[in-house]
Amino acid sequence: SSGTAVWAALQVGKDMKPGQRLVTLLPDSVRNYMTKFIDDEWMQQLGFADDPLAGYSIGHLVEQLGTAEIPCVDIEASLGQAITDLGRAKVSQLPCTDAGKLCGVLTDRDVMQALLAGRATRDSTVAEVMVRNVTTVNTETRATELREIFESGNVAIVVNGTGSVGGLLSQLDLARFLAERSASD
Repeated sequence: SSGTAVWAALQVGKDMKPGQRLVTLLPDSVRNYMTKFIDDEWMQQLGFADDPLAGYSIGHLVEQLGTAEIPCVDIEASLGQAITDLGRAKVSQLPCTDAGKLCGVLTDRDVMQALLAGRATRDSTVAEVMVRNVTTVNTETRATELREIFESGNVAIVVNGTGSVGGLLSQLDLARFLAERSASD
């Protein structure tokens, strides 16, 4: 704090000889700049942020990438139907819904492991195999959060205010966004 800096300068000054100079830098708080300092868009505009996702929201990415129909599977559907849906949609993960609300995710890896281990059959329900711990974001979420989501091996499921699925972002989607952004720079 400034008080500590002044005290230290006074202590050092006691031992100084006439004609010597002491320079004391008094720190300023970030309080007056906080709204700018924590604003990713402002930091990006001034070239202070190296992160190419700084200043973007999930909503911006979804808007730029377009919104394709999001395939979802009901938790009461059979695993056989879910496998067909995964193949038809050419995706590796399907959001799982119960009465239209997101409640889990089914991945091709989870299906394969359950079938190989004998924990499931083609007639098992999606609810028996799906993962209930789902990573969700909304349109206001900062795009910089995608890095941590993807590093943990998840997709980002975009949910709207009612809890229904509004989009799905994968690592490939993010790569496409970054490539298009760099091409326009």
